[in-house]
Amino acid sequence: MLPGDFMLTSPSSLQASVKRHKEKKEEAAEPEIDPERDQRTVFAYQISLKADERDVYEFFSRAGK
Repeated sequence: MLPGDFMLTSPSSLQASVKRHKEKKEEAAEPEIDPERDQRTVFAYQISLKADERDVYEFFSRAGK
């Protein structure tokens, strides 16, 4: 198929394609947002690439639980 070429499909094939597209879109929808999520979210910048989960935990544990 070349650019500008058109492919004719049957109406049932087109409906099936639209249905698959809608199903994929619904699957990709974000889960329900927890109202307290923003209160628990921390953005940490300029962390060393060598830092692992334990390093980050130790750093933030100084602030309390």
